[in-house]
Amino acid sequence: MTRGTPETTADGKSSLLGSLQYLLHLTHVRMRQDVRAYSLGLVWWYLDPVINTLVLYWVVAVVLGLRTDDMMIFLLTGLLMFRYLQGTITQSCNSLNPAMTLSSRVYVPKLAFVLRDVLAETLKFVIGVAFLLMLALVLGNFHASALEVIAVIAVAVVFATGAATLVSFASALVRDVRPVIGYVFRALFFLSGTFFALDKVPEEWRTVFLLNPFALLMHEFRLAVNSSQGLDWGLLGALFLVSSILTAIGVTALVRFDRKFPKYMI
Repeated sequence: MTRGTPETTADGKSSLLGSLQYLLHLTHVRMRQDVRAYSLGLVWWYLDPVINTLVLYWVVAVVLGLRTDDMMIFLLTGLLMFRYLQGTITQSCNSLNPAMTLSSRVYVPKLAFVLRDVLAETLKFVIGVAFLLMLALVLGNFHASALEVIAVIAVAVVFATGAATLVSFASALVRDVRPVIGYVFRALFFLSGTFFALDKVPEEWRTVFLLNPFALLMHEFRLAVNSSQGLDWGLLGALFLVSSILTAIGVTALVRFDRKFPKYMI
């Protein structure tokens, strides 16, 4: 009994290391596919929020005359967070497709492909945040707190993982989830404060507004990047707890039905 324990522990560590290496390999392949998909590769991922920032800046600052000194950073911060959540959750609708293709020849864990897409989008998001902070420094609007930025990113990653696992599971069973997700994100773009601050929301509706995870993450991310006000750790902690529960449910569902998906996905 005592001799078997170290071996079991070693086998467990070896299995965990192998799973991590497999996940990193899948992520590397996915990133290479993104680079090869267009002539500019991943540059398009960063051009998207920049172009949208310029368009929104022209509408808000020039047409509506609501220009402020930090308008550019304000808009880019919101768009980066929205783009990350949208990209991660939308991509999860198709995460299981390559897994099903490979499963026709050899068994592969379906969860790994969902986590692959989450990790790939997170890496791109982190690089985008680094670019944002450098831009804020150049423009003289740098008020970022490293601890707060990391905390908001961590909560966003857990939330995105929970949403991605649940959406990928639902998409495997119901094909109509994919177009519905598109409509949901169109609404969220306007309802999450992508181009307006929390103080523009009527005071009696602000609590309800912040119950939207997208709105809360955008607001807290802006505070972390461009304000000395400090985060609302209570709301952020509550979202982290809920996101952790959603992640646990999503991961459990994907693992439990791992070998049953071929019955539903054609």
